[in-house]
Amino acid sequence: RWRATRLSEKGEAEARTALRAMGYYKPDVSLELDQSETCWRASVKVTPGPRVEIQTVDVKLVGPGSDDDEFQSVLAALPVRVGEPLNHKHYESSKQTIANHAIAHGYLDGRFITTKLGVDVANNAAHIELLYETGKRYSLGEVDFEQDVLNPELVDRFARAPTGEPYDSDDIVEINKRLSLSGYFDSVDLRP
Repeated sequence: RWRATRLSEKGEAEARTALRAMGYYKPDVSLELDQSETCWRASVKVTPGPRVEIQTVDVKLVGPGSDDDEFQSVLAALPVRVGEPLNHKHYESSKQTIANHAIAHGYLDGRFITTKLGVDVANNAAHIELLYETGKRYSLGEVDFEQDVLNPELVDRFARAPTGEPYDSDDIVEINKRLSLSGYFDSVDLRP
């Protein structure tokens, strides 16, 4: 009986944790534990209660990337908005979206200075603050090839790297695609 009781209490705690991830911080969770001749049966009744709503969202960029219009468009499309129900997945994906965009567009030294998700349980309110330091934007340098079979001028024709332009992972993908489709290589491994 003690083991069944302990497992059912663990299940109750897990239900509360799962509800928090979706913004339900004041659920009513009740547990019933019954034993028949052959097994135990636990029933969890959940009334989620009110859902926490996002009251404030403060997402800012500092550094050279703060003037990047494309970066600003990414921020405008984040899934965390005032008035929306709190969903921890959206908060985490917003942080990941910012970091991914930074890396893909040459802000390789970017980092979060502030990541805060505050929940005021008494008032069912969430407050989000994200501050990202972009760092400088890197430019694409010379492309070096490690191969000794083909004429270097031929390989350079396929690469056509936009040397000196701001780094963008799409450029790397395009170079990889041209080299792969050339028919001269079994495999292509580009490393920024």
